[in-house]
Amino acid sequence: MGQTRFDAATPADRRALFEDAIAAHDGRGSAFLTIEADAASVADASDGPDPALGPPWVQLGGRTVSFDCTPAELERAKALCGDEPTATVEELVRPDDAEGVHVRASVLADDGRVAAFLDEVFRTVYRLEETYRAWVVEV
Repeated sequence: MGQTRFDAATPADRRALFEDAIAAHDGRGSAFLTIEADAASVADASDGPDPALGPPWVQLGGRTVSFDCTPAELERAKALCGDEPTATVEELVRPDDAEGVHVRASVLADDGRVAAFLDEVFRTVYRLEETYRAWVVEV
């Protein structure tokens, strides 16, 4: 499968795609930008998320990044935000009807650093391989 303008599978291509999507999201004034990992990439990850939960996704609204995670993934998300000086966990929501946690983090940086942070959420929090494929599914 070749790359389209809505998906990418290398670190440089993903970050360029995410940066372009962020600019489009900002330009349109849309409520959310949604990026999803390809299901095959999740299945290929040896230590990644449970494929039964569906592919991980990340949403950006303004400069707030939102995503769902398991308790183990939450610990990695907190560490990632601790390592990134422009990122701060703002809110953790634990719905009564779900086992996971919904994370909202602010990332106060330029589009390039936000794009890099989004990529790191997939790589670090969800432990996807370096060659995971991501799709921009909503701008």
